[in-house]
Amino acid sequence: MTLLDGDSLKTLAWLDLPGYPGVGLAVDEARYVYVTTVDGYIHALALDLSREVNAFKVGDLVGLNSVAVDHRTHTVYALASGVLPSRVSPYPPRHGAIGVVNPDRGTLEATIDVPGYPSDLGVSSATSRVYVSGSEGPGRSGFVQVIDGDAWREIAVIGITPGGGMALDERDGALYVATTGSPAFGIPGRITFVDRRTNRALTFVSEDPVVLGLDETRHHIYLAEARGELAIGVTNSDHGNPGLFAERVKIPRPISIAVDPARHRVFVGSAGAIAWVTVIADNFPPL
Repeated sequence: MTLLDGDSLKTLAWLDLPGYPGVGLAVDEARYVYVTTVDGYIHALALDLSREVNAFKVGDLVGLNSVAVDHRTHTVYALASGVLPSRVSPYPPRHGAIGVVNPDRGTLEATIDVPGYPSDLGVSSATSRVYVSGSEGPGRSGFVQVIDGDAWREIAVIGITPGGGMALDERDGALYVATTGSPAFGIPGRITFVDRRTNRALTFVSEDPVVLGLDETRHHIYLAEARGELAIGVTNSDHGNPGLFAERVKIPRPISIAVDPARHRVFVGSAGAIAWVTVIADNFPPL
């Protein structure tokens, strides 16, 4: 894991990520940075990445590819695809699961089934709702599954284009879901806006996003693009296509984003033979 200065991009700290390649990220700004690795562990790191505070296994779940935090209860939700990379066939029939973890005790409190091919998850602390994006299978439609975070049960499924990374805006009641395109075949990337109050969805063409992050205190949205760049923009009050600043930051193989709104830092996870995280200071003005 690498900590970079947002102005000079000088490396300030380094921390290896254990486990298999692949990393999910979440920030509890009052506690830790949480990192999941696909061997089934959640690692709690100091907010400055200076040390690993704790690590715990999420039951028998493997393939942890995303993580989110309820900032009200500090409960951690880890999304499992259910398979390890060495066991993956091109399109294995499967469903995923969410592990609900108490980080103070390091215990698995519940497991929630997720249909199809889940990609990412987010948590609304204000409404105690958990959102999971994914698709029903290769070439099929996508979905956002809505889960009651108190009862740990599904309460709705919203149909969208195949869903990837997501970002949740607590203040505006918005949910943004990325769909990666195929530029070589002329298929653009898309972002779907979901109004969480009505469950209505609107999809529009955007950059080629892989994963998304959002700093709701500044109305900044972050798009990690498939070509290996991080774009920073602003969300619009009418929930149209986010306006992007011209500046880009090079990020190789981005697969996850987490935002620390208190410190205006963006954590971007990358995959490779060794997984790592780049931390960038957001020096752009708020909207």
